[in-house]
Amino acid sequence: MKRLFLVSGTCLILFIISCSPGNRVTLVDSNLSDTLDIFQNLVFDFSHDLAPDSVLGIWDSTAYVGIEPAVKGVFKWSSSKQLVFSPAAGFKPATNYKINLSTALLKYSSGTLNLEAQEIGFSTGALQIKGIQTWWTLSPGSTDKLTLNATLHFNYDIDPSSLAQL
Repeated sequence: MKRLFLVSGTCLILFIISCSPGNRVTLVDSNLSDTLDIFQNLVFDFSHDLAPDSVLGIWDSTAYVGIEPAVKGVFKWSSSKQLVFSPAAGFKPATNYKINLSTALLKYSSGTLNLEAQEIGFSTGALQIKGIQTWWTLSPGSTDKLTLNATLHFNYDIDPSSLAQL
């Protein structure tokens, strides 16, 4: 009985070890939070060494990560496990984004690695009023009628003509 228990335990341990995701590339850390700044770089840390020393610190247009809606930008390997994305013109304000890891991440690997499918979501902050300045003035051509004026300060640059359409 003791021997059966020992053999069963050994088989179970070997089974668990053989099923380990040792060759599966995963995203282990990033600077993504629920809400990002529109000019923020994205930083991704992976579970395996993916880039050789020869490409470290070099900006590259290869789409290692898919971003929807699409954002133009460039990538740079900061280390063999860390990738940085820098958007060319920033992210759109008040927009939800999805990130998917691309098989291009395995471009420099020996072919023994597999990419774990992961979808990560984030957004840029919603449009918010950060401050209001108000004042009264005399209405043009009047000496007894007042007009309330206001200047609104938003967290993003706003085209005033686009507000007229609302």
